Parts: sequence; C-alpha cells; structure tokens
Amino acid sequence: TYGDWYRKLLKERSTLPEPLLSLAREWTKEAKSDADKVKAVLTRVARDVRYTGLEFGLGGLQPREPAVVWKTAYGDCKDKSNLVALLLRSLGIEAHLVLIQTDHLGRIEKRSPDTRHFNHAIVAVKSAEGWQFSDPTIRYVTPGMLAPSSCDRDVLIVKPEGIEWARTPVSPGGLVHYQLDADF
Repeated sequence: TYGDWYRKLLKERSTLPEPLLSLAREWTKEAKSDADKVKAVLTRVARDVRYTGLEFGLGGLQPREPAVVWKTAYGDCKDKSNLVALLLRSLGIEAHLVLIQTDHLGRIEKRSPDTRHFNHAIVAVKSAEGWQFSDPTIRYVTPGMLAPSSCDRDVLIVKPEGIEWARTPVSPGGLVHYQLDADF
C-alpha cells in the first residue's frame, strides 16, 4: 500500500522537458558504455545541484519537479535521486529512486512500511550484476558510492510498475596508506 501511494507521488514528478533530455544526451555523447553514462549523469547532478532540503508539507515526501530542481540548482535527497533516475531512464538505463532509513540498523518492517520508516533517498541502477546503489547527495560521488550510514540497509526501490525490496551492500570500509621517511 505504501509503495503504491509513493509511486503516485513520483508519477506526478516523472516528466523531463526536452532541454533536460538534451542535456543528458550531451553529457553522455562521449560515453562508450552504460557505466560511462551512469557516471556522467550522476556526476553532473551531484556536483551541479546543491544539496539543500526545504521540506514543508508534502514536500517532505514528494520530490520537486525535475525541471525546477535543475533550474534552481538545489534539491534534497529525493529531488536529486529522482532527477538522476529519470535522466538515466531517458537514456535507456533502468534506474529508480530508493527509500532508505539511515538512523538505526536499517531494518524495515516490510509488511507495513510507512513514512516513519524512511529518512533518505538514493538511486539504484540495474546492471548485469544486480542493483548498484549510489547517493547523489555526496558531492564527489562515483557510481556505487554510499555513505556508511546507507550501507547494509533494507531499501525500498520504487519502480513505475511496482516496488522491490533490496539491501545495500556492506560498507567496504577504507584503507589508509602511510609512507614515512624517518631521519635520526
């Protein structure tokens, strides 16, 4: 039920005007693969749309119009994730907005989710290996990059034709390399 309700909110914000479609084609004209297209679109939205949340009323749940997000150059997580997903779909790549909970262990009661169960949005891109999750609110994001608070979490992928439950990957952690020269 929640998925059907949220899909209707997204459907109202699923139209891209021709200037945005042209931009997506321009950004990806040198791309040699779908992975290159994903990187190009994700990079442009992450860097050129400032992460700013103004969440009043239904605006706390429904993304703003994609054309308005691009024109004003700011948006919150759901604005940016919706814009990335729509631009990628316009290029023939399966991509969707994803709802996630980042505040606790990331477990969601799947039988009865509602607005209380989600506090962030990311984007999922379908690849041969499965879903690749990325967070376009990270300014210098690369495909597959998530904040630690978004790793190993139940997520609700909101598709135009339905919903799908998935889980984000476990954080790979990080490596720190030090090279020291000591003089005595």
